Amino acid sequence: MALKGIGGWLILVAIGMITIPLSFFYALYMDIAFINDPQFAGYESAFIIEGLVSLIFGLCSLHVARLFFTKDSDLPKMIIYLFMGNAIWSVLDTMLVMAVFEMGLEQSDIVDTMQPILSALIWIPYFKKSVRVKNTFGDRPNRLGGYEKGNLYQQSDNLD
Repeated sequence: MALKGIGGWLILVAIGMITIPLSFFYALYMDIAFINDPQFAGYESAFIIEGLVSLIFGLCSLHVARLFFTKDSDLPKMIIYLFMGNAIWSVLDTMLVMAVFEMGLEQSDIVDTMQPILSALIWIPYFKKSVRVKNTFGDRPNRLGGYEKGNLYQQSDNLD
């Protein structure tokens, strides 16, 4: 039996494809709330930056979720970019918060920063090496409307 389809460890990724966009949009919601909170007056630009990044990551994660659930061949590359970007942003965000609020590094900050880094360290090699990933998101085009990847104007014969 060939390892193919959303099964095995990909079930955890499927759950993440639902929860990750929600977490980014919740972070955006919180950033908007903090902008309007008088307790944080003077720090609006930091929350605007965080909010914009949360919006960008939220939209990107929705795109990656669509690629995942349609089993698009671009998924492995795009999800690796998402994991890498999120890991890098977690470090930059922690540094931003420490600089803006003139705070020291606390244990909760380390945990919050390390979670996306550990996720990237686990899932990036998985998406590069997994047989199930190769079989599920192989090199076959999976474009809406049956168009081959790389040529938007020539219809594909492969419509499965």
